[in-house]
Amino acid sequence: MPKNRLQAQESQAEDKPPNRRWIQITIVAGVALLAVAILLFKNQSADPPAVSLADLQMPADEGADGTTTEPGDLPQQRWERLLAAGQPTLAFFHSNNCVECTKMIEIVADVYPEFQDSVALVDVDVYDPQNRALLQQARVQYIPTLIFYNTSGEESEFVVGAIPRQRFRFLMRQAAGEE
Repeated sequence: MPKNRLQAQESQAEDKPPNRRWIQITIVAGVALLAVAILLFKNQSADPPAVSLADLQMPADEGADGTTTEPGDLPQQRWERLLAAGQPTLAFFHSNNCVECTKMIEIVADVYPEFQDSVALVDVDVYDPQNRALLQQARVQYIPTLIFYNTSGEESEFVVGAIPRQRFRFLMRQAAGEE
């Protein structure tokens, strides 16, 4: 009988490694599937939150020179026209889905109406492919970025990142010639 037990144990021992191997294969396959699922979910293009300056009831922008945003007018065209006209201008580069940008959008939407008659606003969505040339020309690498231009069309301030409401108001006063 001991020989039969030994044979039975050997038979059981031969059965166990394949079972363990199947468990290991199943675990590895499960981890691989989970990793693929995470990558697919992470790389899905999510719709950005519906936050924009227009949504925050931004007033129509009309500068002292009478230039306004026209339908189909690209930010670069508006930017060039305003600088050529000698209009103090704020170029606001942002996306609608970064945390710092949404903070700055709210600040701009709150403070800018006080200065809309003296400082023009060029609102630039950095993810719009039509704005690539302007991003390169303005040397924008990080968002949010605010660039203030004086009446000579020269850059007077270049600010990267969200800034407090008081600092933004101060920079707007400077751009408007009040400081």
